[in-house]
Amino acid sequence: MTFLQGVVNLPADTPFNEMGFWEYTASGEEEAPSIPLSGAKVLVVLAESGVPVTQAVTNDDGMFVARVPSGERYFLEVYVEHDLVALAFVEVGEEKHRDVGVVGDASTLLAICKKRALALPKAEENLSDEVFKTWREDLLKHWRKGKSLVHFPPLKEVAKKSVVASLDPLRLFTRVEHFFGEDGHYLVVLWEAQEEVETTLYLRPFRLPVFQKEGPLEGKTGRFVMPVEEFEGYLFFLEAKNKAHLLGRTPTYAVRAPFTPQIRDATLFGYQEGPVTVLRRETRGRRIIHFHSDRDGVIVLTLRGAQERGFEIEMEFDLTRKRIFPKCFMQEGFKHLTLAMYFSEDRSFFWGPVGRGVKVREEEWEELLRLWRGETPEVSLKDHFVEVGFGFPFVEVIGFFRDQEFRLFANRYPEDGVLLLSCRRLNSLEVESTVYYRGRVRLWGEGVFEGCFLDMDFEGKFVEETEKEDEDTSFQSSVKGPVTLRAKFWVGQIRGFSPDTRKGQ
Repeated sequence: MTFLQGVVNLPADTPFNEMGFWEYTASGEEEAPSIPLSGAKVLVVLAESGVPVTQAVTNDDGMFVARVPSGERYFLEVYVEHDLVALAFVEVGEEKHRDVGVVGDASTLLAICKKRALALPKAEENLSDEVFKTWREDLLKHWRKGKSLVHFPPLKEVAKKSVVASLDPLRLFTRVEHFFGEDGHYLVVLWEAQEEVETTLYLRPFRLPVFQKEGPLEGKTGRFVMPVEEFEGYLFFLEAKNKAHLLGRTPTYAVRAPFTPQIRDATLFGYQEGPVTVLRRETRGRRIIHFHSDRDGVIVLTLRGAQERGFEIEMEFDLTRKRIFPKCFMQEGFKHLTLAMYFSEDRSFFWGPVGRGVKVREEEWEELLRLWRGETPEVSLKDHFVEVGFGFPFVEVIGFFRDQEFRLFANRYPEDGVLLLSCRRLNSLEVESTVYYRGRVRLWGEGVFEGCFLDMDFEGKFVEETEKEDEDTSFQSSVKGPVTLRAKFWVGQIRGFSPDTRKGQ
């Protein structure tokens, strides 16, 4: 197997880039420079058949990484919201790592030439300097208009060309289907032919360099049942021979086996910065907090002269040795994993103090404390300054590949709220606070993990560190300290790998 690495760069004046054009033209350059394209989907397809093999998502620096079978030829298709925006062609040998370089205007034009050479018998693979210059100018204009490459004339000619006719000129195969068994441990391949044939299956996992041979089976119909490993990718094709010893074969297909859902309990130890107060105001009225427990419920806060403060919190945990994800995930190359959680100022608030400015019914307060199933918050309304908080955090799992960060799971549109309790002892010189967390969030997989999810049912505790004052100032540094998270992690899959990136074109 081979790990493909590269970076996607597009001109700064294209609508596909989130970064602004004027940021990069302040120097007065006539032509906008190329800048990284973040958050784009990179689909890796077989050059022979156009069948998707795997996919990746570019990080903030436009970088991507994808694991593919060695010894094959691929097109890299870059999509932004279902629009095909860039291409590259790569022929992979037996190397473990392959640097694709920059996917941009030059790679796109070379890939279009390769596609034309494969699909059109009279098309030339190499362009003259004059034609290349003309096509490049047309491509840049095409990008500025925000159009998909499927409407780019040189590529439009080959978009509907099929490889089936050249591989199976006699049309021996009339039907081919494949699916995984109910337990996901077997790949089933069904086939039908228009005449009596001998059919052989050739199959290889991504990690092996050669195809394994199964068969032949004789007849007009048949099926192969092959064992597979969890979350491993496979290439396969069928070859048929009729009584006249004439051959036909299917295109090469790519599939990825499902995995068994996994539930793990784990305690994570990390470090937190915050809560940092970014706004504070006196308020009144009611706040209704919805929470999840064994039975869903609400807590009604009645505010009269209460303090409302918006805050920010950042925390990070190392997941590398926790075995939260199935072992088969590690083969994608991300050996080091971290979990990050961020509460933003516009969606995170504390209200307090409870008992004075904030009134809560006694039964609701007891129900609130019972949400913590492990360590019950050590909170006394008589002895502590207590605030009730609620926020919608952004949570993500980051994987590291060769010192580059890639987002693997995230709740990109946070809808799951987290309950917080902040307390500080009264009548004491201690000003450090303790914050308790209780919540559930669902993260969705990205790139090769698309279709997978990570559910976290967690409770946590943060204890503010006591820091010595700096010799040159009497001000204490920002709030920070250790944080512990106890969680039940559920890793599951709603569907197998079946990229739908090209829908809507």
